[in-house]
Amino acid sequence: MGAPKGNHASAFIEALRNVGRANVVEVAPETGGGVRVTLDMDGDAVALHVPSLQVIDGMDAVQHIMNRGRDTLRRTNRLRHRIPQDASVETLEAAGLPLYWNEGWLRQQLEGLGSYAAVARAYGYDPRVVAAYAARRHGMHAQQDMEATKRKLLDRWRSTSETLSYRQLAQEFGVSPTTARRWILSETQRASPSD
Repeated sequence: MGAPKGNHASAFIEALRNVGRANVVEVAPETGGGVRVTLDMDGDAVALHVPSLQVIDGMDAVQHIMNRGRDTLRRTNRLRHRIPQDASVETLEAAGLPLYWNEGWLRQQLEGLGSYAAVARAYGYDPRVVAAYAARRHGMHAQQDMEATKRKLLDRWRSTSETLSYRQLAQEFGVSPTTARRWILSETQRASPSD
């Protein structure tokens, strides 16, 4: 269930000092006031409730970041219409645009990393944006891709006389061992229904 709720400030501060890397994943207003801040601390999600958000130093930097964000969005929108749909990775890099705009690059990354979330993590993109863009611009759908991966994994499992472990198959096809196990058990139960 997790630790009881309450004031965990000292434990959090100690964890923050010891963590190798902490990234802000999401900041959202909460109903009733305050802000919910979700952090990724070395791969573990930590959610904080900040009852009253007040910038005590660096408001100039916040304003600069907000302006830069607006400027980047405007620039990206202008460039989006100038850059052809089939732009090369080099063209996208030179223009400072997302590499997932190149369908071949995205497919190659998906093959190697296994999911939109993994691609997003590796390159610093929002996974929801990558998945939405892939569906809208490239006609790529995660569910279809997973079904194809599942078929390939099951074919490989059958072709090796069912001797590969879940872990070996998972590693080969870029899924978790639990997913490989679930797919294989589902297939074996479907193939031989019990009386």
